[in-house]
Amino acid sequence: MINILPNWHPILVHFTIALYTTSFLLYFFVLIYPERSWARPCLTTAYVNLWLGGIFTVLTVIAGFYAFSTIDHSKVVHEPMQIHRNWALGNAFIWWGLALWAAIKRPEKNLRIVFFFFLIVAMAMLTITGLKGGELVYRYGVGVKTIDKIGIDDNHRYHKHNTH
Repeated sequence: MINILPNWHPILVHFTIALYTTSFLLYFFVLIYPERSWARPCLTTAYVNLWLGGIFTVLTVIAGFYAFSTIDHSKVVHEPMQIHRNWALGNAFIWWGLALWAAIKRPEKNLRIVFFFFLIVAMAMLTITGLKGGELVYRYGVGVKTIDKIGIDDNHRYHKHNTH
């Protein structure tokens, strides 16, 4: 029997990505338009999203390790799973570092460019990690029940209806 559920990793990872992406975009808008009236609340919201992303990352990593150790997979896919795990861990530490930096001392105006540079690096790594995770699902079928494994009746035929 293939073990897929409960697997919280796909759910948590999407929250994590959304929080980090929102933080990145808000920070970018504040960097471009620092004197706008909405810049300060956006900056606060960017930091809150970054901190929440850090919390969700802890849960996402735990769920990722659970998925790694419980989902049935072949030798062929084991190495890509390890590569995804390694990228994810490196990525997590960069985001945790950014969240900690922002929590201890919010970057002053002269450090905002440096902070944003690290955000760009972290977003690039997040994108690569996500692509590697997506490849596990869509190329290798990791964590997916195929029709032949869930017992769907093969006698069903799809009929295209003409609407002439």
